[in-house]
Amino acid sequence: TDEDIEAANQQAAAEGDLDQTDDEQTTASGSGRVRSAINFPRRELALSGDSRWTVARSDIGRIEQAAEGAARLTRQLLTFARRDVVHSRPLDINAVVTETVGLLERTLGEDVRLDVRLSEPLAPVLADPGQLQQVLVNVAINARHAMPSGGTLTIATANALLDDHTPCVRLTVADTGGGMAPEVLARAFEPFFTTRNEQGTGLGLATVYGIVTQTGGTASLASEVGVGTTFSARIPTTVDV
Repeated sequence: TDEDIEAANQQAAAEGDLDQTDDEQTTASGSGRVRSAINFPRRELALSGDSRWTVARSDIGRIEQAAEGAARLTRQLLTFARRDVVHSRPLDINAVVTETVGLLERTLGEDVRLDVRLSEPLAPVLADPGQLQQVLVNVAINARHAMPSGGTLTIATANALLDDHTPCVRLTVADTGGGMAPEVLARAFEPFFTTRNEQGTGLGLATVYGIVTQTGGTASLASEVGVGTTFSARIPTTVDV
């Protein structure tokens, strides 16, 4: 079950008995094997007009979602424990957002509209593109749960400044959900804090905070009950290209 997978991954991360490289390779190869095993028959079934495969297609879709969720949880645990391998390089955040749009649309579902507003040109930042994608997906998942009846998720980028006037790129993700009460907002980045009971791990936003601050940037949330929530990340620019 999902609970068993989560408990096993938490125990492994807590005991620290997994080698850093082995962790990354196991996550990548394991989730890759599951996806590869699923994708081929899924495409075959999708092309088939035989109504007898309707239930099977639905089951395969759920299996694929569970596999992706398990892989995502493992990555979050590794990142949170600072055991994930980081491959930072100069990059354009706009390119990362654009490459992640398809995944975000599938994550959000049909009831949530994705509005992307990218400022150009953006200064390059030094970051791991995979981890920035994880930031976007984690925030999008939180937003989706905040908009059970649908809404709009707006992703925007812009050149900006940190508090010390260091040039940075600002990435904002705003939803039109129910918003957070002040006491919830104050704890939103806390590890293992969740308002979703057994359904949440409490690692999504904690992982996001860790990824952003690891770049030397800042992460913040602004929220109003009945209006929505806005996540903002400011990541320093780099002169290395």
